[in-house]
Amino acid sequence: MTRNNLYALLILTLIISCGSKNNERKTGAGTIAETVLNEPEPQTDIILDTIVLPYVYNNEGVEIFLPGLYRNDEPSDFAHMLREEWYELYQDSVSKNYYFVEADLDINKYDDDCMGLGYQSTYVSSKRDRDDSKLFGQAILFIKGINAGDSLVNSVHLKQRMVWVGNRMPFGLSGKQYALEATGHVTEDSSIHRNEEGLLVKWEDVLNYKLYLVSEQDGKEKRELLVAIPSFNDKNVEILFIGDLDHDDKPDFVFSTARHYESANVVLMLSSKAKDGESVRCVGESGYSFDC
Repeated sequence: MTRNNLYALLILTLIISCGSKNNERKTGAGTIAETVLNEPEPQTDIILDTIVLPYVYNNEGVEIFLPGLYRNDEPSDFAHMLREEWYELYQDSVSKNYYFVEADLDINKYDDDCMGLGYQSTYVSSKRDRDDSKLFGQAILFIKGINAGDSLVNSVHLKQRMVWVGNRMPFGLSGKQYALEATGHVTEDSSIHRNEEGLLVKWEDVLNYKLYLVSEQDGKEKRELLVAIPSFNDKNVEILFIGDLDHDDKPDFVFSTARHYESANVVLMLSSKAKDGESVRCVGESGYSFDC
């Protein structure tokens, strides 16, 4: 073999080796393949879907309210809530259990640094969320129209908050097995980082995101579309709660469905309100914006 041929063979070997290392994309705790079931290739020139779900049925006798900042309202606009039978769903910050108890509302004006020094905005929250509260936990949602029953909710201890494209997240409740499964189009390379708990977290920009509930019915797998969102701006669908709020041993869901990073939006889906072959029905939506 000539010297030139030897050099050419050596260069080719290095190129193949480097390409192999880039595809593996190692992290501190292993490769992406160990944490992601299926990593789709980024796509361009995607036509956005026209379908947006869930459809909210506001006539089911249930109301929800998202704790947070309401800049265009006064505390007096929410005073009626103090005279109504509202309950709050919250997660204990120590045990990670979920509780559904009578709401202890805090409706006041507080400093809004985003709007400038001395500016105050209306906040509607739970008194357990205040810094001086001796209660542990944070209210996820206020709900009216459901009997609280036992304060401790039969719920799923979530190991992840998001289901990424091509992935399936199994969970069990009341002795039955289910899964959440996501599809969509990834528009940019995904990234991996560690969150505050030291867990590997994946992020990807997605179009035409769809989230399905997978269950077993008559010995066959049933796949039901719960959420469909065509596009996001630095957001994605987040799971806030899976558990049995309405005491029928079937899963109910609270999802964050905000599409913009300066907004908050949640939906509540209940199994007891399901009709026409549904597993759950969306009975309420609540949200606000907090742009600076």
